[in-house]
Amino acid sequence: MIRAGNIRITDLARPELSPKAREFIAATRDIAVAFTVDAVRQAAAAQLNGIALHDDPGLLERLGVLCAAMDEDADLSLMGRLSLFGMLVRYLVQRCRLEQLYRDIRMGRFHPGNTLLAHELIGKLCLGIDPDEAPRWG
Repeated sequence: MIRAGNIRITDLARPELSPKAREFIAATRDIAVAFTVDAVRQAAAAQLNGIALHDDPGLLERLGVLCAAMDEDADLSLMGRLSLFGMLVRYLVQRCRLEQLYRDIRMGRFHPGNTLLAHELIGKLCLGIDPDEAPRWG
């Protein structure tokens, strides 16, 4: 059992890092993190594999506010900046994927999933019947 009196943190101001940690910090020292909407969008586009970027003006405005606030935080370390930038990119990627899924679901009534649905939709549209009109079959 460790007693509170036995714990001493002597390297709080100047942490003693492992060789791997020092190597990682040295490798990331020259990375510049740009908290801009364009930088986040560009990084997200690289991960979307053909899914369109969502261009909602409200979303982009809020993303700009977040980017500005993070960029102005003088106490953020490089690792903090990298982590927050990655978080913004992940959020935008997920938003774009959800928007694509929503568009695909909405298009389901225009692009039916099988032949019977296609025949029903074409027939109802040709006869001037609302496609959502019941009964659906026979």
